[in-house]
Amino acid sequence: MAFGMPDTQFEPDSILASCVGRLTQRCNLALGVFRSDDPAELDVVTRSGDRVRQILPKPHNIPGPNAEVWGVAAWGPRFTDFLARKADPTRSLGWAFDGFARADGEACELILGDSYCDLGTYERYADALADHRLQSQGRARDE
Repeated sequence: MAFGMPDTQFEPDSILASCVGRLTQRCNLALGVFRSDDPAELDVVTRSGDRVRQILPKPHNIPGPNAEVWGVAAWGPRFTDFLARKADPTRSLGWAFDGFARADGEACELILGDSYCDLGTYERYADALADHRLQSQGRARDE
């Protein structure tokens, strides 16, 4: 299973496929993780190397700016079974990721991405659009 929020933009485009490619008999949950300047509305990831240690689902105590957050994920049958047994409709997917990581941290890996933007509000979408226009203008000047 591969998962990405429909109202997000992330780079590189290949990170979701990389998460799927990371799945093995041992690794059953792979998260695409991104540095965020504003992690208040996202699930924060703590890690040790390329292993997930903990997921702090929102709302949470923000560990500070430039926290790492998960943005995309891929999982295999062991996580699907875990999700079926531990499903709680009042909790987020981040909560399930955290429970799985705590139960078997060796089964959870992460891949670092370059950028992630949650476009879920008009203000965020407008900001991302303005950013894209500025970047496009800069590339046009360079050509």
